[in-house]
Amino acid sequence: MVFIVTDDNQMARLNLNAGEIDFISFHNKRGADALAMLSNIQAGRLRFEAGHTAGKETIDLPSTVDILEYLHNPVGTQSAPASSAPKHTGMALSATHRVMIEEVLTEFIGPMASIVCEEELNAASNLESGLMRLAALIQESSQAQDFLTQVRNRLSKSF
Repeated sequence: MVFIVTDDNQMARLNLNAGEIDFISFHNKRGADALAMLSNIQAGRLRFEAGHTAGKETIDLPSTVDILEYLHNPVGTQSAPASSAPKHTGMALSATHRVMIEEVLTEFIGPMASIVCEEELNAASNLESGLMRLAALIQESSQAQDFLTQVRNRLSKSF
C-alpha cells in the first residue's frame, strides 16, 4: 500500500497487488473520482508499506500504466509555476543510470517503481543511500538483496 499525506493533511491510498494498482482512495472518494483528485496534490509525504491491503473491495480502474501516465500528465491541468527556491534533486546521477535503477526496481515492485525511484533518489545524498532507500521498499529481504546485486552489477558495467 502506498500512502500519501498531503501538506494539508489529506490522505490518499493506492493499493498495489503484484505491481498493479487495484485500489485508489483520496479523502472520501474512491476509484476514478479519487484518481481525478490525486492530480491536484501539490506536495506531501509518501510512504510504502508492504503487507497493507485495501481488502476485498473491487473498484473499476484504468490500467496501472494509464493511471501512472495520467498522474504524470493529467489531462486539463496546467503545470504549477516553478518555485524560485532551488529544488533539491538528490545526488548527481545521469538519466541513463536512473533509468537502469528504475528498470531493475520495476522487476521487484512493478510500475510504481517510476514514482518511488524518483522520490527516493531525489531524497538521497549519494548513490549507496539511494539504493538502500529503494531496497527498503522491497518486502522480502532476499529480493531486496537481489535488487541491490542486480542494480550494482548493471551500474558497474556502465561507469
